[in-house]
Order: sequence, then C-alpha cells, then structure tokens
Amino acid sequence: GGGFNVDLLFEGNTVRYHNWRSFEWGMEGGGSKFSCTIDCRYAGNVFAYNYGPGLWTDAAATGTIYEKNICHDNSARSLFSEINWDEVIQDNICYNTSESGIGVSNGPGMVIRRNIIFNNAIGISLSGNYTRPNDHDQKWYPSAIVRMAEVPGLSRHRAVLWDAGFLKNYVAPKATLNNNCVIWENLIFDNGIAMMEQRDYHKPSPTDAFVNSFSDYNTYWAAAEKQLFSVGYTNPYESLEAWREASARDEHSQIANPRDPATKLPDWAQACRKDWDIKMRSIFN
Repeated sequence: GGGFNVDLLFEGNTVRYHNWRSFEWGMEGGGSKFSCTIDCRYAGNVFAYNYGPGLWTDAAATGTIYEKNICHDNSARSLFSEINWDEVIQDNICYNTSESGIGVSNGPGMVIRRNIIFNNAIGISLSGNYTRPNDHDQKWYPSAIVRMAEVPGLSRHRAVLWDAGFLKNYVAPKATLNNNCVIWENLIFDNGIAMMEQRDYHKPSPTDAFVNSFSDYNTYWAAAEKQLFSVGYTNPYESLEAWREASARDEHSQIANPRDPATKLPDWAQACRKDWDIKMRSIFN
C-alpha cells in the first residue's frame, strides 16, 4: 500500500495470503490499501486468499484505472474503492468473495464496465446513501492538500484539479456522495445478490439527487430473479422488469446464463473465458 502518489503503475503482481492472523480488516487489514493518489493504474494483478479486501483503495484517489485484475477468494470486497471519485473499473474478473466482487463505497463518478463478476455473496455493491457525514472541521483536508503538493513531479495543473475534486466531492457536501456511477456491459451471475444499492428506488427521498447512478447493457443471471437487485440486504425488486420500472435503468440489459453455450457473449468476454468459465462449488453450499 501507500499514499500521496502520482502516476503509480502497479502491474503484474500476485498478492495473496495476507493478514493470515485475521486482524480486524477494517483497521487496514487485507491484501492492499492505497490512499490519496492521482492517475494511478492497477493492471494485470492477482489478489487472492487475503483476509479482508484484495485490491483496496481508500480516500481521495482520483483518475484511477483498475483493469485486467483477477480478484478472488478474499474475505471482504475483492476489488474495493472507498471514498474516491472519477475512476474506471474495467475488464476485471472477480469471484468467490465473502462480500462484494466489486465494491464502491461513497464514490461518485465511477465507471464499472466489462467486468466478469460471479460466485460472490454480492456481485457489485454501491454503498452510501448520503448519510455518512463529512468532517466539517476539515482537519485532514488542508494537510492532505499540502502533502500532495509536495509529491515530486506533480504539476500545478493536476494539483489544482485534485484539490478542486476534493472540495467538490467531500468538503462542500454535508455527507459523502455515491452519485453518477455507471455500471455498463458487465457479466454478473451466480451471486447471492447481483447488485446492491442503499437507495430504494420505490421510495422518493430528499437525498435522491445525491444518490443516483446509471446501468445498462449488463447480463444478469441468478437462481431466481428476486436475487438480482437489492436495497441493502433486502430484495424489494421481484424481477428485472420490477427493477426497470422502479429505477428507469437497465433498459437493454438481459437475463441470460453466461455458462450456457446458447448465450451470445461479447467478444471481450469470450477472449478471457479460460479465466472465468471454471467449475466451482456454489457460494451457497
């Protein structure tokens, strides 16, 4: 892990069996943790068998690209972005996770696309409903700005944009945002819950403007349609149609089993089939 980095490239590594003594992972345990970064890229890594999250970034990271990582058999979220903004999570494979295959916590402007997510307790989780208050004393914010400005090679242009993003997303609002995320063209199948959000689209709320995302062109599959979409750990949407009616999302998404030879898969999914079309025990057994 690390922090206050610019243009970090973390590529081709295997990170596994960390925190084997099982310390509380919420106190920085797991496979990794990176904070306060600009334009970093995590590519082609394997994060597996960690007690806690696998690939974990937390707090004030922006411009991050996570791509072509394989994250599996971690005891918390396998690929986890927490309190960051404007990142791209694409072309990853996440499976066999005790929580979410891909988890975004209080992170606006995230793009989650072309990922293969299966056999997790939750496929994708978007947690946050504008109720996690910011520290309005802002004791950490000024010191973070100073420390980032001291990073060698950081141009004033990028430092100002990072400072402005910090102000826009986590200083000015009353609470951390989970807004304007895009979930697009993923394969999400054989999970306990396919996609979890904390906003209930059945019930209008004054905070809805701060907790609104978009999704379409995804392929979903589960033993029962009511397992696909949830609010927290409850399932108020009985089917894909019920979800569409409540959320006005996933107009072109489909319910189809990616393991069925009759299901037409996009070329990007077929190209990495050897990495995901594997036999394993169901997460429910």
